Amino acid sequence: MLNSLQNGISRNILMIQIEAGLFERQVNKVKISNYSETLPQPQSDFANYLLKDPYIFGFVQAKEKADERNIEEQLTQHITKFLLELGQGFAFIGRQYHISLGETDF
Repeated sequence: MLNSLQNGISRNILMIQIEAGLFERQVNKVKISNYSETLPQPQSDFANYLLKDPYIFGFVQAKEKADERNIEEQLTQHITKFLLELGQGFAFIGRQYHISLGETDF
């Protein structure tokens, strides 16, 4: 309930999150990460809180054996629709976007 008050979450969204077991995936599950060793205390707690285990992509109409390309295509379509719905001030740079960080390419 506190989360819904702090973040302005509606009753309907709160019910969806309860049914999907969001709290269990965000808080109660033990997650494997190195955040506590690599980030300072407030940031490591926040990073651990944000991670869900596992993510639920119920809106993705995956094939019987889903492949990465198919899931990426559907997520990209949903992100694009969502950002268009938000209106001005939001941008989707692209998919498979090249990023260089120092000498490393991603």
